[in-house]
Amino acid sequence: MGKPIADETKREIKRLLVTTDLGSGEIAEKVGVSRTTVNRLNREFNIRLQERIKWTTREIDFIKYNHGKLSVEQMAYRLPNRTPKAIQCKLFTLGLSTKKQVIVDFDDLKEPVHVPMTNLTPKIKIDDSFVRRRK
Repeated sequence: MGKPIADETKREIKRLLVTTDLGSGEIAEKVGVSRTTVNRLNREFNIRLQERIKWTTREIDFIKYNHGKLSVEQMAYRLPNRTPKAIQCKLFTLGLSTKKQVIVDFDDLKEPVHVPMTNLTPKIKIDDSFVRRRK
């Protein structure tokens, strides 16, 4: 067993488990204990964690449409029942990257942009043997 946990810390963990939608890892980080400790106290207090809320079609369509345009934090702000971590997990299960992508409208460019083809060909799925090399 690790060192004993102060009663005040236990009360804070219980309050966070009951009144927030934070996960055990987020509570552990906030209070300064391990996730295992939070999970053990959750069982000890016999608190039922909030049932998982099913993803709606509207939410899934929203994150698919905004994937690459908004960060997971920005999407979570617009989806009040979802945390950034929940959105990150959903993006992963959908096979989408959680990194924000840069979208360039080439019609708006005033000067030519030089992008190494080695960086570009995997993204646009072109075999680089078709790319003409500069001599």
